[in-house]
Amino acid sequence: MYTKIKQEIPKDRSLQKKLIVYAILLIVLVGGGWVVTQKMLPRIQRLPIFKFQEMVAQSTEHISEEEIKGLIHAPLGENIFEIDLNALTANVKKHPWVEKAHVFRLLPNKLRIEVEEKKPVALLSSDESYGKLYFLDSKGIRIAPIRPRENVDFPIISGVSGPQVSEKEERLILEAYDVMALYHQNNFLKDIRLSEIHWKESVGFTFFTEGPSFEIRLGKEDFLKKFSRLERVLKDLAQKTVTPTLIDLNFTKKVVVKVAK
Repeated sequence: MYTKIKQEIPKDRSLQKKLIVYAILLIVLVGGGWVVTQKMLPRIQRLPIFKFQEMVAQSTEHISEEEIKGLIHAPLGENIFEIDLNALTANVKKHPWVEKAHVFRLLPNKLRIEVEEKKPVALLSSDESYGKLYFLDSKGIRIAPIRPRENVDFPIISGVSGPQVSEKEERLILEAYDVMALYHQNNFLKDIRLSEIHWKESVGFTFFTEGPSFEIRLGKEDFLKKFSRLERVLKDLAQKTVTPTLIDLNFTKKVVVKVAK
């Protein structure tokens, strides 16, 4: 024999009334603002329900949720309408990985942070920092040093950096981007991973590939012509099923090729 136990949940009618009033005020404030007079609006905004209580954010590939929330300095309990969203957004944008940011209110008592991250396209090997690697954006500007467990599957640009970021470094990085684009447009190279682009003042740019691994010496100028010559050499090597170890394009009337033994 079973006995039914009925549990009575106490009802706080006073609390229910407050919630209903707050809900009505919120609907009027958000959806029917035209009804609210200029005298009523400040009173409504000062209601306790609009005290800041929670921050909402979503992590990105390189910025954790906690890190994003740590960029917002707004004391709990402050009236949410008195928080300067523009100042908070400007502070979030100071983070090296942040490309775009938007901070907005989630009524009645939350702030939401939305972040768009910078997109790295290469890594910079910093000579002055004993091989420390930095992410580079599409403009050739350093984003931040790499950290453990981050995706570093990008070509490395080396030999261009000095003790400080300089105009020469920025120019060489952008030149490296140009020759990297030519590399990926090449029919015989586009499926071969580009591991590193190295600059040396005496010889110019040198490419290092992986799978297969070989070296391509490009020099300092006439890159379009050199890539045209390179394509003919690679086509010939492919027909002969020969794998190169070195292709040197730093000659006017010839190309030097060394092959694996």
